[in-house]
Amino acid sequence: MKHLLTLLSVLFLFSSCMNFSSEEEPYAEEFQSYEDTEMYADTPSEATPTNSKRMAQNNTQIVYKNTIDPKTNMVTGRVPLPQSWNFAGPNNEGLFLEGPNGIKVYQMKYQSFMYTQDPYYQQIYAQSGANLRPNLDSQQILQQDIIPSTTKQGYSLVRNYPIPQLAKKDEQYFAQLYQVGPSQKSFEVLGAEFNAPDGSGSLLILQKMSSFSQGLLMWGYSGYILDAPKAEFEMAKNHLVNALLNVQHNPQYIAQYNQRERQKSNASWTAHNNRMAANQRSFDATQKAYRESTNAVNDAMMSTWRSQNESSDRMQSQFVDGIWEQKNMTDPNSGNTYKVQEGYNQYWSNGNNEYIGSNDAYYNPNTDNSVNNQNWQQLDATDDGGW
Repeated sequence: MKHLLTLLSVLFLFSSCMNFSSEEEPYAEEFQSYEDTEMYADTPSEATPTNSKRMAQNNTQIVYKNTIDPKTNMVTGRVPLPQSWNFAGPNNEGLFLEGPNGIKVYQMKYQSFMYTQDPYYQQIYAQSGANLRPNLDSQQILQQDIIPSTTKQGYSLVRNYPIPQLAKKDEQYFAQLYQVGPSQKSFEVLGAEFNAPDGSGSLLILQKMSSFSQGLLMWGYSGYILDAPKAEFEMAKNHLVNALLNVQHNPQYIAQYNQRERQKSNASWTAHNNRMAANQRSFDATQKAYRESTNAVNDAMMSTWRSQNESSDRMQSQFVDGIWEQKNMTDPNSGNTYKVQEGYNQYWSNGNNEYIGSNDAYYNPNTDNSVNNQNWQQLDATDDGGW
């Protein structure tokens, strides 16, 4: 059978001229709420729940299952799931969870967009290949991006409803993550149920996020797709929403992530301020505030969302560098990265956040009597990665 994820893989050829009516109703299910417990051991690589909580729901045993960051072998969090459900692992074409009797849960690929009302920056972003699109709410995304594709393939929308509990959960999680500067964030989660042509049921959990800062809006959406036989659908739906609602994050993992991001940000801002003072220029730096990362949820659940948000952050930084005619250079000895004004072929740094630019291939400040009272190291171009 074709599952809903395959059909949605082509939905991003937008069809905004189509309009559909639908009945919106709140999701009124009551989900089991798990109490917080002291669940992490002192050694991250050996972290296991110290008080494994279990419950019986619909005669199904629910257990907490740890999620691990494969790079650090550290527990990122734990998720309450039926004991018979298992993580699918990598290289499974989007398959995230698999349960008995044909129950499957897929991850949607994250779709990211940006928008500004300033015509000048609209032109710059468009010329740079940015995915410009005005902000949509979750209902508009459903009507414009989802329903046209699913309808053509014989899927019929049964109902859709906001899931404010999950939106609040996303908001609370991202509030714990370090951010460079203030931004206005918003979160929405929408559930949409479909009847498949073969009589099975499908649930789309659409997670929409936006972040506005310095006149630039970054927004996008991702989500999960549940496919299940009709007889299993209601129970599987409750298990999935319950799992997402009760994900528990490892505070030690969040703290380590925040520390890394804070150190990188502080180093960047110190170098920036010193350069502007040396050049006696007034410079109002704009930097994307949203550091999307969902490492602390779990690498399996939110890795796609995290990587795409980091890509958006890097995209905005590169736009800002292009506008202000600056670029990144790296000290090959210390590994420190500096932002320098473009226009020179060579750059030399004294390690004190001061640099000299030159277009003379034979120039070396270490032999220049006017500045050779200190050691100068030639900088290399920094590989900032692609967009």
